[in-house]
Amino acid sequence: MKQYGRTINVKDDPEIIRRYVEHHRAVWPEVERGLKSIGIRRMMIWMLGRQLFMFMETDDGFDPERDFARYEASDPRIREWQEL
Repeated sequence: MKQYGRTINVKDDPEIIRRYVEHHRAVWPEVERGLKSIGIRRMMIWMLGRQLFMFMETDDGFDPERDFARYEASDPRIREWQEL
């Protein structure tokens, strides 16, 4: 198993932050299936102000550059999720 951490800043805009939080309250099944299909076994995201911290546990063969591109190309619903 591999572990990854990443920080991301959401744009400093209360409406964008509100939409981000609302959007992530109910992750679409296609997104969850897609993440599992590329080897992500667990993903957690914490938010402090506008800063996000994402933690992932993955299969040993997971490669972020290769597999995230494969994930995004695998289903139109995943691309739609990423754009919201």
